Amino acid sequence: MNRFNSAVYQSILRSKTALRGARDLHDGDLSCLEGFEFNANSPLREALKVRPTVSLTSGGKVRVQMDGWGKLSGLKIPAAVKEATDSYRLRFLVTALNFRSEFYEYVAVKDVAVTDWKDMEALDFEMEGTIPEGCMVLVTASLDCLGVSDTGAGGGLVNTPSFSPAAILAAFGTTEPLSLEEPLKARKEARGRHPGLCYAGNELLEKMAKVAEKRRAREQRGGRRVRADGIAGNGTGRNGPEGVVENERVLSSEGVLSAKERLSTDGDEGMPFVLGKRFSL
Repeated sequence: MNRFNSAVYQSILRSKTALRGARDLHDGDLSCLEGFEFNANSPLREALKVRPTVSLTSGGKVRVQMDGWGKLSGLKIPAAVKEATDSYRLRFLVTALNFRSEFYEYVAVKDVAVTDWKDMEALDFEMEGTIPEGCMVLVTASLDCLGVSDTGAGGGLVNTPSFSPAAILAAFGTTEPLSLEEPLKARKEARGRHPGLCYAGNELLEKMAKVAEKRRAREQRGGRRVRADGIAGNGTGRNGPEGVVENERVLSSEGVLSAKERLSTDGDEGMPFVLGKRFSL
C-alpha cells in the first residue's frame, strides 16, 4: 500500500485547481494513478502482452478495447502456475468513488474467457451500469488463473501471492462533486443508499479550515492594532508605513495568511496531504 499511497500523494500534489489544505483526490491529477500495478512482483503489463485501452463514451459509459493475439503469444505465465491452470479469465471492474460524500459503488464487472492455446479475438465493448453523479472512476483489470475441478469444469482460483496480476487501466472524473465548502452533513446525505467509505479526510479538512480561520482572526486583530496605534517608523521596520502595508496585505482577499504562509498550488513538495483510512494501510 505504500506504493499506492505514493501515487495518491503525487496526484494531490499536482493539483492545479485547489489550494493546499483545501483539496482532496477529486482535485488531483488522476493520471498519476493510471498504470498502477497492485502486485509489483507480477505486473499485468508483463503477464498480458496486449494492453487494453479505456475511454468514456458520449453517453457516459466506459468502453474497453483490446487488440487480438495469436495462440501462445498473448500471455506470459510462470510454469508452476500454468501447470495448475485449466483456463484464464480477464476481469474488468469499474469502481466509482466519491470522497466528498463518502461513498463508493462497484458500477460494473465484465469477465472475458481467455485460453492460451487458441487465437484471441479483439475486444470492443461497453461496460453496463450508470456512474453516480460527482464520482471519480477507477477501471481495473486482473488476470485470474482457474484450476480444474473434479467435475472437469472450471475450478477455483490458483493465483498465488507472487502471481496475481492486476492494474488500474484508467482513472478519471465525471461530473463535478459537491464543493468542500458545502456542509459535511449535506454531502453525506447526498450519498443516499450507497455504502460508506470509512474516510477520515473530510473531518481533517474541516479541522484544518478551523485552524486557518482562527489564524486569520488573529492576523486581523493584529492588523487593527497596528493601524490604531499609528506609530510612525523609518519606513523599513514592521511599525513603519511599510509595516502597515504589509499587515493590510495579509488581510487582502487574495491572501488568507502571511505572505510566507499563504496557501498556494506551487512548492508543495514534502507537504502533508489528506488521505482516508481506506487507503492508509
